[in-house]
Amino acid sequence: MDPSLTTVGDDSVEEFFTPKVGGEGDGQQRGRIQKIQKRVPMSSALKFRAKAQYRETMKDTLEVALTQIQSKTKLAPKIHNCLVKSRSIAEITPTKSKAKGSRPVHVTPLKISTLGGDAVVEDTTIHATPRRPAAQTSTLPRKCDRRWVECRVQKRLLLKAWRKRRVDRDEAAKKAEGLKEQVSQLQLQVDVLKNLRNSESDKRKEALNECHNLKKNIESLQVENWQLKEELQNIRDALDNTQKNMALTKSDLKKRSEQINKIQDLLKRQKEEKLDLKCKISSQEQEIYMQNNIISRLEQAISTTAVNLQNTENNLRAKEQQFDEIRIKLQNERVRNSSLEEDIVSLQQQKMELESQSIILEEQLEDLEISLDRVKEINETMKGELYEVSLQLCEEQKKNWFNQTKDVAMLSLSTLHKVFDAVLHIYLGTSL
Repeated sequence: MDPSLTTVGDDSVEEFFTPKVGGEGDGQQRGRIQKIQKRVPMSSALKFRAKAQYRETMKDTLEVALTQIQSKTKLAPKIHNCLVKSRSIAEITPTKSKAKGSRPVHVTPLKISTLGGDAVVEDTTIHATPRRPAAQTSTLPRKCDRRWVECRVQKRLLLKAWRKRRVDRDEAAKKAEGLKEQVSQLQLQVDVLKNLRNSESDKRKEALNECHNLKKNIESLQVENWQLKEELQNIRDALDNTQKNMALTKSDLKKRSEQINKIQDLLKRQKEEKLDLKCKISSQEQEIYMQNNIISRLEQAISTTAVNLQNTENNLRAKEQQFDEIRIKLQNERVRNSSLEEDIVSLQQQKMELESQSIILEEQLEDLEISLDRVKEINETMKGELYEVSLQLCEEQKKNWFNQTKDVAMLSLSTLHKVFDAVLHIYLGTSL
């Protein structure tokens, strides 16, 4: 069955040529011969034979057998007497049995038919002991019947022929089953080929539709190509303009590069100036470090003068009214930092007075040593307060209050207490 030709129905025969596209499909191109595919190997038992093998008929086999028997009988001597079975002990000395009479075993007569004629061999009843047949009255031996021998031979030949025919029948049945399976396989192949034909026709239609769509796409692409060519020409014109602009920009770049070189020279000079400034700043930092050391020494001096604070309490009570006024002023002057500078100037003047008073106080310290024992208990409480004040002073240093505290440290004991209270109130007010 040619795979390129498929039938639609039983009457009409149509040819479908489906071209192969990219290795797909199962069709045949026009003007090209398709290669014949090799068939699937099958066993010899399943092969179909159109012509039956020649076998001899039963008549021929029987005639051959009869001729062989006749040739043998002509050559052999004729014996008309058949051998008679010898008598048994039961026949010689009959015994008495409980059952009366004999128990015959009836056998149906056997009929054997031949092609030459019909002969029936009938066996009479068979007794338990061998006896003479009822029809045979004479003591002469029974003659061998030639027809009986022929019938026996024919019977044997018929059985042999029947067995052979049965084997042939089984083989024919197996071949018929194999042919049925082959027919079913061929039917499946036909169905598969029909499905392939339908699928190939669908593929061909799809390919034609795709071809039509591709043609439309080619037309649209050609139109786009013309448009792109026009755009490319416009882009080339724009490129020429940009090249001209590039030449102008290059000249501008040269000018700008010269200016950049000048600016770089200025930057180098500024960097050198920055290095000088850094050196100055480092020297100033060293000075600040020295000042901090001085401040630490002053703080130690403050701790020594803290002993004299108890003696100045009487003066402080008299000046509490002034402290209140100063506190109000300081709260108002948080916004106005400029007014603090004037207060600092006044405090510096008071600092000079305090320096003169400190000399006098040093002379009085010798007299006040006796009263130290009385003031020890009060001093312990004041030390804790002074420690808190020192912590607050450290925080005030971070907020540019360090210079003020340095100047305040040199004030007299009475003014120092006032300034401490004012600073504490300011710090607490800002923190709140």
